[in-house]
Amino acid sequence: MLLGEKLKKIQKQFIVSLLHLFYGKIREQSGFRGDLKSIVILAREGFGDIIVLSPLIKRLKSALPEIEITIVCVNKLAFYLKHDKNIKAVIKAKRPTKKDKKYLYHQEFDLLFNPKDHPSVTFLHLTAKIKARQRVGIYHPQQEGFFDYMIRPDKPLLMIKRNCLLLDYLGISYAEKDLLPYMPEGPVSDEIQNFTETIKNKGVMAINLSASNDTKEWPIEYWIEFLSIVEEPVVVIAMPKHYEQKRRIESAYPNVITSPPTKSIFDVNHVIKHLRLLISTDTSLIHIASCHNTPVFALYRIENDLIEFSPLSEKQYTILAPEGNFKNIKPNTVIENFKTFATTL
Repeated sequence: MLLGEKLKKIQKQFIVSLLHLFYGKIREQSGFRGDLKSIVILAREGFGDIIVLSPLIKRLKSALPEIEITIVCVNKLAFYLKHDKNIKAVIKAKRPTKKDKKYLYHQEFDLLFNPKDHPSVTFLHLTAKIKARQRVGIYHPQQEGFFDYMIRPDKPLLMIKRNCLLLDYLGISYAEKDLLPYMPEGPVSDEIQNFTETIKNKGVMAINLSASNDTKEWPIEYWIEFLSIVEEPVVVIAMPKHYEQKRRIESAYPNVITSPPTKSIFDVNHVIKHLRLLISTDTSLIHIASCHNTPVFALYRIENDLIEFSPLSEKQYTILAPEGNFKNIKPNTVIENFKTFATTL
């Protein structure tokens, strides 16, 4: 571990200890008490983390139609939640407006849910600062004292299922179909709407070049080798940092369809729901595919990601990277398995 990383870890542990000293004095109790008319949920950082909250949100609202659901976010990715009709308010924890501060800190919610399974300075501070009659979290020894109740999964779980353990605690039943995520209806650019009209029902698949960080991306040269053998029509999905590679690929292969850049997650969602197949290393897009039951061919870096964020589409194929490195998933491995999987679609 580098010196800078060691110092950050020590600093984090020190701040968590201070938070324990001032706030970590709650004794755990069993059973939710009183009426549940309002809940505040702390949304984890990743976009995929936010999507996998959607089954919990949907089931809470269907079981308790009058409940007011507030989501607290720590990054700008969650702007799309403002389009979710199941949610009353979306609050940015970092740099909140005066209005948001008043809303978040000057009322008492019936329940607060923190889905983090490890101590986070930001999340523990929010857990302590936001007023709630009861606080529920995921068990970790360093989170003891912050919650009235901690959920204790007996084994690693799909993140959606772990979030929905809150429903078990509240005595709200749910079926397997309730675990499917959804995307709220949001604005789609004219360019993407016009483009998807041209690929509807034409057996088009997509590759996704981008991910939340470089360690979660398959090398561009591997994608190029893969595309050299693919005959099916392909669309390339990419974040701005990969737009140049996207354009080069589109001009190099006749079966790669030139597509407009996706300007928002709603654009990406609109493309994915019209695909025959999505190939991706990024779990955010894999979750979007699950919303539409779009078949998925997914590459995973580590086993924990595969356990927590596996696809829910009926037709799926997954490959786990040897030694946790995407560079170790060679193109010929993907090509061979893709050919076999494609025959089932």
